[in-house]
Amino acid sequence: MSQTSKNSKTSRLLAIAAPTVALGATLAAAVPAQALISDQFAEDSVHANAVVSEQIGDDGDEDGNCTGTAVADYWVVTARHCLENSETPGGSVRIGQGDDQKRVKVADWYKAPAGDIGLIRTAEPIGLKEYPEIMQETPAEGAIESYGWSSEGTGKTEKLPKADGKITELNNFALFGGEQAAIARLDNDAEFQQGDSGGPVFMDGKLYGVLSAAFNPDDPESTTSPESVVAPAAESYDWMIQTMIEQSESVSSEEANVSQGGGNTSTDSTASAAGESADDSSNTTWWLLGGGAVLVALVVGLGIARKPKK
Repeated sequence: MSQTSKNSKTSRLLAIAAPTVALGATLAAAVPAQALISDQFAEDSVHANAVVSEQIGDDGDEDGNCTGTAVADYWVVTARHCLENSETPGGSVRIGQGDDQKRVKVADWYKAPAGDIGLIRTAEPIGLKEYPEIMQETPAEGAIESYGWSSEGTGKTEKLPKADGKITELNNFALFGGEQAAIARLDNDAEFQQGDSGGPVFMDGKLYGVLSAAFNPDDPESTTSPESVVAPAAESYDWMIQTMIEQSESVSSEEANVSQGGGNTSTDSTASAAGESADDSSNTTWWLLGGGAVLVALVVGLGIARKPKK
């Protein structure tokens, strides 16, 4: 996120992700990945402590290609489009801040059948005392916190930037055939940038969704934006729980458990956890980042329902 405010009124979309998400795309010049730039940093909390930096693939950037959220000892929730960056699962996740960081290798990953949600399974336990809960509903509005790791961000690889904001609406602008998406808008002139892919959006300390695509409603030339499309976690909740339970047969069910009450709970908790019109935003430009190359896709006639700014 940057602190620059924008003043024109043209919609622009920039997806923060992988080159394999094709929408009639044309390859363009390379653009360096960036992430949250903010004068706020993560404080000690269950949800902030669970935010990880992801090296996607063995050839990925060790300083991080995407951001994700640890929801259990072996499991990280991220954006599906991040996983499209590598044909073969690999790489690592980095957990912690400052001198208190460690890196855990990636064992495998899984992509939701619909929507921009993915799961990473690690080869070793992540080892947090508590993990954030995944929301099972998608409120149309509410206060949020967002996070994003990158060596290009304000905190580099040492401090995790944070920004406050709000969910302003739900619409149908969802990648990978998702049912719906949410629109997040940041406060205090903070902005999303290319590279925030997979970063968490928390509401009331729970994982509301992941950053999927960003658009700047005020400046068609900007590569930053105060608004982002969010892939809701609730839409993929059942799939995530089922996948974690089924795939955790290779580890132990206790290690793969998902928190239901903000704690590192038992296997029983994991099982119970399983228990509108568009404006004129045609000729929208998408920026899809991954592997050092930018993929530009012109989506003609794509509308995004947006509430008028006051």
